Amino acid sequence: MSLDAALADMIPAAEKGLYKAGNIILSRAVQLTPMDRGYLRSSAFVRPEPPHAVVVGYTANYAYHVHQASGRLRGKPRRSGRGRYWDNGEPQFLKKAADQSRPAVVAAIRDELLRAAKTHEVLRK
Repeated sequence: MSLDAALADMIPAAEKGLYKAGNIILSRAVQLTPMDRGYLRSSAFVRPEPPHAVVVGYTANYAYHVHQASGRLRGKPRRSGRGRYWDNGEPQFLKKAADQSRPAVVAAIRDELLRAAKTHEVLRK
């Protein structure tokens, strides 16, 4: 098999690794996402973004505002009467999840690329 064919197989492997990486970030982000009724957490998603990327985010229309909140209300009772602000989440939850997941993200992408490379003699030399 040629080097061109081997390298062509690396693109789907990288995309698979990116999708796995997105899910790693998503999993951690959901843990850090504050919850009142659970809609924000349930709106989390990861999707492929052609040509070679993934998007991790939230569909709730207020997600950005909660993410960017200062957290200064931490510990104060919610107006709804259900608990206190930021008892079960953190401001900047998606950014923090991406930062905290960095080693696992790199490993997920690396592992997929190595798995694909092992199937090609030309890349094992």
